[in-house]
Amino acid sequence: MKKILLTALVLSSLVSCNLDREPYDGAITDQVVVTETGLEQFLNGIYSKLSYGATDYVGNSASLNLYRAGIFGADEIHMSSASSDDLSQFYNYLRNASGARSNAVWNDGLQAVNATNAIFENLKEGKSAALDHMLGEAYYLRAFSNFAMLQLYSFPYSQGQSNLGIPLKKTSSIDERPVR
Repeated sequence: MKKILLTALVLSSLVSCNLDREPYDGAITDQVVVTETGLEQFLNGIYSKLSYGATDYVGNSASLNLYRAGIFGADEIHMSSASSDDLSQFYNYLRNASGARSNAVWNDGLQAVNATNAIFENLKEGKSAALDHMLGEAYYLRAFSNFAMLQLYSFPYSQGQSNLGIPLKKTSSIDERPVR
């Protein structure tokens, strides 16, 4: 019985499958964004990232924290006690660039910018009306993400023309470090 089992094991190890697969790296962008279905799913991922982002127990997402930054800095909410939460800093017109809530806007926003840049690098205008429409959505998402990061990480232009904004990233390369 041992010989049969050993022979079966040896024979099964000699037989191999010819699988032509590329290593998994999340998504193969240049193959995904050139089809309508692939681009639609890719855009849905970007929308999801901005809507829900890195949600954790305090609800850190880019869009929710943008809303909080605006409403807590206005006169629509009254905080009755002191808090160490970043929300109290929004309430007091302070911006802590390293706070968890501000970081959610930066991280999720920059990931959305990188993803939209990958779309622009792999898809050119004019292939079809549907792809052009989704390409327009990608331009909007990049502009929205940059605007959201500008709101939290830059001084208003009226406070000095020499105030630097955010770096404008136009490629999906993680090695590119644009200057401000």
